[in-house]
Amino acid sequence: MNFEEIVVGLKPLFESHGFKIIDKGESSVDFHSDKVSTRFAYDWRDKSISFFVGKINGAQCEINDENLKDVFNHKFDYNNNQSYLQNILDFLNGNGKALLMGDESKLTELENHVLNQAKIYTANLILSQNKALVDKAWTDKNYEQFLEYINSIDPSQLPNSYLQKYKIAIKHLKNNPSNP
Repeated sequence: MNFEEIVVGLKPLFESHGFKIIDKGESSVDFHSDKVSTRFAYDWRDKSISFFVGKINGAQCEINDENLKDVFNHKFDYNNNQSYLQNILDFLNGNGKALLMGDESKLTELENHVLNQAKIYTANLILSQNKALVDKAWTDKNYEQFLEYINSIDPSQLPNSYLQKYKIAIKHLKNNPSNP
């Protein structure tokens, strides 16, 4: 099934809920209602389709497997060779119907979930970067820098081996105050 066939398959459902095609290109289509904006985007490189939804004139959030599960208690059926179109139609006619209806609380819940996931991702990225700095300082035997970096990390985020290294670094600096 190509992208154009998917758009044709989605159009009746969206139109029946007051949506209109606002923009249509070779690889994307935007359906808008008075309250909701959606976009289906086709990536020709990997032949995938992404689905975005949001409040009208607001930021759109991608509908992915995690959002489907966490916000809508829904899961796409990948096991029965069900088409993307059929998965989207099943979702929008079922647990995702709130999106078509312009349910403000569900759209807000989706936005909050996506923002929370972004915060978690960012925190994990920063932790990973800080741990890399700590590890490099340890490898370089730069104990002052090691302590500076490790003190910027919540101890509950670190394995016990870092606590041992922390103790060693303090002991080393205490015993060698002029030779960091």
